[in-house]
This record gives sequence, C-alpha cells and structure tokens, in this order.
Amino acid sequence: MRPALLLGLMLCATGCHRFKGTEFSASYHRMREEASTAPPCAGLSGLTVRDTRADVGLVGSRSRDDDSQRMPIRIEGDTTLWARQGFEEVARASGLSIGQSQYPSMVVTLRSLELTERVGRNADYQARLLLETAVVLPTGQTCFVNSYEGEAKNFGRAGSEENYQETINHALELATVNALNAVPVREALCGKCPAQAPAAAPATPTGAPPTMVPL
Repeated sequence: MRPALLLGLMLCATGCHRFKGTEFSASYHRMREEASTAPPCAGLSGLTVRDTRADVGLVGSRSRDDDSQRMPIRIEGDTTLWARQGFEEVARASGLSIGQSQYPSMVVTLRSLELTERVGRNADYQARLLLETAVVLPTGQTCFVNSYEGEAKNFGRAGSEENYQETINHALELATVNALNAVPVREALCGKCPAQAPAAAPATPTGAPPTMVPL
C-alpha cells in the first residue's frame, strides 16, 4: 500500500467519524402517558409556560463507552411552546375542562431538563425534567405551588433526532401526569386551596419569555 494512501486511511480513522456534539428540534408528539380522570369540578382557564434555565438551548450531553469525554446536546426551537403543547395534551386527555374563565389558571415553569446519551454499538438515552406548577385563582391569588419530576429512558440508534424527541417528550408527559394526579393540584383546580397557600404569585423569572396562548 502506498504511504500516501495509508496516511489518508489513518487520518480518516481518527477524523472521519469524529465524535461531536449534536442538536435536534423541539417537537412534541404524544407518548400516551395518561393522568387520572379529572374531577368534574376541576378546570383550567389559561396556561402560561416559562423556561427559567440559564441556557435554554443546552439540554444535556453525550458520551461513548470507550471515552469519558462529553459533548453537548442542544435543542432548537421554542421550548416553552413545546412544554405547553405536551402539558395541554395530557390535561385534555384527562378530561380537564379547559378555556372557561371561571376556573383557575396555571403557570408552569420548566426548571430543569437533562438529557444524556451513552453511545456504544447503539445508544442509551435518559431524560429527567422538573416542572414547577402554580395554580392561580381568578382573583389573582396563588392557590398552590409545587414541583414535579418526570424521568424517561430510551434505546436505539445513536444521534437520532427521533430518539432525542421521544425521550424528552416521555419525560415531559410523566412530569405532567405527576402534577395533574397530585391531590393538592386537583383540589386547587377546583378552587380549593391548601391551608398554607402562598400569598402572591411567583416573581417573573429570567430565561426564555413565557408562552401564553388563549385556550
């Protein structure tokens, strides 16, 4: 084999398949996680979603079995719209009455989103997401605030946009289910506030601007 060709093959072996960071688009589709049926008294007049993470584009990291180096995974698009679509889809599927002004509204804040990919022959994916939910009465009083987590795993082809999306969508749905199934949230959506409710709505955080769309 000629030296020049051998050198080219060696360079390709180290550079043609260089492990690097990646990105994917924020796109929600249903993963079919279901909340319990909402009580007849519960409803939601409006939904505001915020993303207060310091870097809203950075969602995690990827690494290889044979190398400890970590490379970034980034998300493109409006994460507040993505989270809103997921939360609202699960809420509607539970039978929650949505869009009528006599019901409380809700402020959902994306506090954290961590996605990891471990690459071997294929790849293992894991996502963990934390949502803060605040139920606000029509009077403006914050009735109840708490945070709920969702965690999901996936497996498949490395660097797959579909696998990234499926993993975070599943985590989003699980966090939403945990929130909507919580007894204090169900009671607050019926206008029944816990005894130790905060006196005021949470301050406007930094990060991505909120998404507020009439229901």
